[in-house]
Amino acid sequence: GNGPVPTTVQQNAPAWTLLAMFYLVVPLSVTLIKERQQGSLLRLRSMAVPPWILLAGKALPYFIINQIQVVLILLVGMYLLPRLGGDALQIGNAPGAIVLLSMAASLAAIGYGLLVATFARTPEQATTFGATSVLILAALGGVLVPKLVMPPLLQQLSNLSPLSWGLEGFLDVFVRAGSVPEVLPEFLQLLGFAAVCMTI
Repeated sequence: GNGPVPTTVQQNAPAWTLLAMFYLVVPLSVTLIKERQQGSLLRLRSMAVPPWILLAGKALPYFIINQIQVVLILLVGMYLLPRLGGDALQIGNAPGAIVLLSMAASLAAIGYGLLVATFARTPEQATTFGATSVLILAALGGVLVPKLVMPPLLQQLSNLSPLSWGLEGFLDVFVRAGSVPEVLPEFLQLLGFAAVCMTI
């Protein structure tokens, strides 16, 4: 439409952040599959510990890594790129919305990694399927090619990708001066995706 167009850095900073988040599907799923193959997962489950604690123990390190990635990429966009001659990243005035989106996107990525680990039987299957599916979701979601230059049909199809939800949420904050209420739809979509994946 006639809305504001994101700069290159406003498009690419959240896009590549989300791609990096979702690529954790490979190490997360491979680790769980190896634990299953070696029997260590069975030993952990035999302890008197609720399953959600085991799940949280697996997910928490990846969640923290994702949040560090978000902070580092935003800082690079805001302070390093201008020194190299690029545009400075303008992140809007709603840090709470950014925090909500980064947390929900991280949980969605972790949930997807757990889902892949559930159905893959070997590390090779998890690596191949996980990396390929994330790349397809990224291409469909406007990470590799901005949605605003896609044909209308692909723009509609992109709404099926969780990376698209996260990217639109970040663009709501960075470009369209949105705050928490404006990103709630994307936040809830990402949380719903995470919940479905973790439930399965």
